[in-house]
Amino acid sequence: MSAMPFSDLRPTVVMADSSPLIHLAAVGQLDLLFEYGHVVLADVVRLETSLDQSKPFAPEISAWIEANRGSRLSLADTDLGPVYELAIKTGVRPPRNSVERAIVDWLADNIVHEGGPALIIYENGKIPNMLRREGLPEDIVVMTSRYFLRLSQERGLLADAEATWTRIAEIDTRSNPQAEATLIQRSI
Repeated sequence: MSAMPFSDLRPTVVMADSSPLIHLAAVGQLDLLFEYGHVVLADVVRLETSLDQSKPFAPEISAWIEANRGSRLSLADTDLGPVYELAIKTGVRPPRNSVERAIVDWLADNIVHEGGPALIIYENGKIPNMLRREGLPEDIVVMTSRYFLRLSQERGLLADAEATWTRIAEIDTRSNPQAEATLIQRSI
């Protein structure tokens, strides 16, 4: 199955959960996101991926954020961000589904209701279900990170999407191999 064509518009690229960011860092492909547009990273995703520098790829993600913050990357504050940070710093378990709820609320306030274009990359299956409930404008595309890699190959930005995904799966055995071609859109 080949990837669907993507609009020539430069969308806001929204990292809807931590796994795509971690996986792209693992294979040295974080900058691939900038080929599509300005990247928005929710505070909860930043905290989950880089607050604890002992986590895998946290130093790489932190360095990437600092190098690109403002010019090509924005941090989005969410209502749950401060609660999430306090929970992590005090050793308390963060509220259940806080990352997903925070990003979906932010998307609803900043993208879904105000309009895109936006490209939302996710791996957590809760994200598309939550977004479906919000309703998607025509200029928002939601895709898995594996589909994002395939689209990048089709656009000549990545040599071999399947080899890249295989490397990701070897590094993170929890990656979702079933999430090959999930794409939600009303139109492109």
